[in-house]
Amino acid sequence: MPLPNGLGNVPKPPQASWDLDACVAATTYERALVTCPFLLPASKAAGKALLIGDSHAAALTRGFVAAAHANQLDAFSSTLPGCPIVPEGAKPRECDAYYAHIKSWIGLNKPEIVVIQNRSAHYTNSPVLVYDELRQLVRQPCLQASPGCARGVEAVDIWSESLASQVGKIRKSGAKVLVVLDTPEQRVHGPEATSRLLGVRVDGTSRAEVNARRDAVTRAEKSVIGRSSGSAVIDPIEFFCSKDLCPVKNTTGFLYVDDDHISTIGASLLEAPIAAEMQRLLKQ
Repeated sequence: MPLPNGLGNVPKPPQASWDLDACVAATTYERALVTCPFLLPASKAAGKALLIGDSHAAALTRGFVAAAHANQLDAFSSTLPGCPIVPEGAKPRECDAYYAHIKSWIGLNKPEIVVIQNRSAHYTNSPVLVYDELRQLVRQPCLQASPGCARGVEAVDIWSESLASQVGKIRKSGAKVLVVLDTPEQRVHGPEATSRLLGVRVDGTSRAEVNARRDAVTRAEKSVIGRSSGSAVIDPIEFFCSKDLCPVKNTTGFLYVDDDHISTIGASLLEAPIAAEMQRLLKQ
């Protein structure tokens, strides 16, 4: 489909808003390097907020846009599946153009706030990352001789330090940075009909099981992001899960569209906390 407003790869913001479906189609299905605008009425905006990250960031878009508008900020979303916010070279080259795009956009448009979300636990527990390059970028040696030596605890340390490095670079542009940690992932799929066909439970996943997958990397990210002034962290587990359970749905509907991407209903759970943290950062 043709891109609205003829944006192409031009990072300067347009004069008209996109709708969420157009943004998803462009970035997720066409993998276009665009920054989707969700603008307030003319003369109402006091600044700009930008959302960046992989497909988990894309799933957060509706909650992010509402939070930005609540703070009188025009909202912009630039996400690309499989491209988390880590240093250039730490992912396949298909992500390098995306990193260059958001770097250019931030430099040109000077957003007040940049919001980041990555599927961090997934990357630190898989061989997807080119770990040798990532190790070199953060100058942390591999502690074992095997090709997979960056997995586990060391991968968590390397990952969190690389994210902190990117946060620091964004802060140098003058923007405040809000990192939204991993969304709690399910072992069951969101659509109830699919879950029933597969014969699995539809209530959700225990908080203990969710924590086992994500706790190491979220603790590391909280620690390193906390070192940087003008930055903050939100942990979605506090808004998706009870003491014992991370449910698939609430009284409004399903919180997920699959086992790890949140629905627009799920994204709405993070609207208020993101808005509050944005407000706090803006006052700093």
